[in-house]
Amino acid sequence: MSTNARARASRVIGWLLETWAELNYLQRRLTELQMQTPSLRAPPDSSERKQLERMYALPAREPGHGLG
Repeated sequence: MSTNARARASRVIGWLLETWAELNYLQRRLTELQMQTPSLRAPPDSSERKQLERMYALPAREPGHGLG
């Protein structure tokens, strides 16, 4: 295996691990929000947590928006 292929494989594995960690965190936060329980674990970096919560925040809706 060439050096370029190893480096590429390493980057892909790193990306997959980061993606898996992000999805795991999002699933845990979704469960916490649905059950209205406080978080028992914090993500590795609080700025990363704030960025994720901003990215996946639900848009504000007016009362009586017609859904539900």
